[in-house]
Amino acid sequence: MSEAVSRWFCRCVVALVLLGGAPGVQAQEPIAWEVVSDSLQVRSLTLSGDSAVHFVGTDGAWVWRRADESFTRFNRAGAYTGILMASTGRLFFLDSSVRMSTDYGAMTPLAVHEGKAILEMPTGTLVVVGDGGHVNRSTDAGDTWTATPIPVFDTVLGRGLAFAPPTPELPFGRLVTVGLGGAAVSDDGGLTWEETNLAQFFGYDAESVVYSAALGAFFTAMNGAVEDGGSQFGAIRKSVDGRVWETVGRLPADERGFVSKLAAGANGSLWAVMGGLDNVPQGEVWRSVDGGVTWQSVGAFDGEALVGNRLIVRDVVIGPEGRVWVGFSQGVGGPFKKGLLVRTVEAVAASGAAGEPATPSEALVLGTPYPNPGTGAVTVPLTLAQATTVRVAVVDLLGREVAVLHDGLLVAGTQTLTFETVGLPAGVYVVRARVGAVTETRRVTVAR
Repeated sequence: MSEAVSRWFCRCVVALVLLGGAPGVQAQEPIAWEVVSDSLQVRSLTLSGDSAVHFVGTDGAWVWRRADESFTRFNRAGAYTGILMASTGRLFFLDSSVRMSTDYGAMTPLAVHEGKAILEMPTGTLVVVGDGGHVNRSTDAGDTWTATPIPVFDTVLGRGLAFAPPTPELPFGRLVTVGLGGAAVSDDGGLTWEETNLAQFFGYDAESVVYSAALGAFFTAMNGAVEDGGSQFGAIRKSVDGRVWETVGRLPADERGFVSKLAAGANGSLWAVMGGLDNVPQGEVWRSVDGGVTWQSVGAFDGEALVGNRLIVRDVVIGPEGRVWVGFSQGVGGPFKKGLLVRTVEAVAASGAAGEPATPSEALVLGTPYPNPGTGAVTVPLTLAQATTVRVAVVDLLGREVAVLHDGLLVAGTQTLTFETVGLPAGVYVVRARVGAVTETRRVTVAR
């Protein structure tokens, strides 16, 4: 890896402790974040099936590969606003039009204009929404496209797409699109569209919509007039059928820009970032664990402290293992230097208990430390599929190693490691074990 890329892929860890919410809001456990890149200008993130994260920004397109945690810039041209890695291995880029690449190199312009959001359904059908009151569909992996009008949504500037998987009652699943003007829904793969109860006028503006399988509902953040008064920004709306929407909560977005992206975790958590106003620097990530009713800050990233310039948060996605990724680009005002890409240290959005990894690797299984909370010696079970080199350490929520349990060769099988909590301040710590590119984490609380 080059020296420059090494600088981008700094392994420093930042911790953002959950801020106290409003009275009556249940406190959530603090979340530790680590900086994956402190230079790249991220505008949009997407997760692909080849154990990689693809993202685009003001300086082109990049791929991060899980195997060796390395970055590669594969396209230098264009300030793209969206990207999708399809199941066919084709990459689709969004800006003023839609372009396609089959080899991480040459890009082919497609007959699709003003692409703002792209989605691939389980059937392989690709759907693009953008300005102009219609969607574009392709059933042949992107070779040809057909424009489908949305008569009830003809004034919308499409911004987001979400898909609920097929059921016996809905063999084609359910598509929802949102944008400047409201929302529309399709139960036939995007061929026909129906109106919803969200008013179709300029006051409603949504940038993102997600479907939560754990909660069985769609969620969107509408920035505009709300029926019950109060804030004009960040109203969180929920719909089970995509047609009837209700306001279930609100983010404090009045002085922070508007809610630009949402993500849904397998454990029922919802995540949001605020951005969109280039004159308002943003760095805050929000989470809801009660279906969007209440929200708490789980990360306030200071761009000046981290990268030396202001930041605007752009996108949030959740990996298959349950780790949350957040991308930033540089803000306006002051010197333009660096962006930021961060992710949670733990699988905080995986199915099951928050903070637990989704599926342990066969190469490494880190057990639950005990006693937990601990007041003296804490035991950490560890199982290895084969003899290998492993590093096991305890880190605080600022990413500082406070104890190294082992760093070297260990034999195959189950064994235990211990560390002493005497002298450690009371609080939450993370036990982290690494074998090559595989990392497992567990939380432990030190009590007094």
